[in-house]
Amino acid sequence: MLDSERTYNIGADPREIQDAAFSGNAWVIVMYSQIVAQYQVTVKDYPNPPASNLTKL
Repeated sequence: MLDSERTYNIGADPREIQDAAFSGNAWVIVMYSQIVAQYQVTVKDYPNPPASNLTKL
């Protein structure tokens, strides 16, 4: 996982203070790791389109 990925339970922690994945909810890491892995496989066959360039109109 990247250092920037965080998972919050907005209902229980509306200020997003405690990362839900590291507060007794380790199942979140496994679930999202599987989803990210599936996405990375599809990106090889179907790459994302290039980002829009808003400076060249």
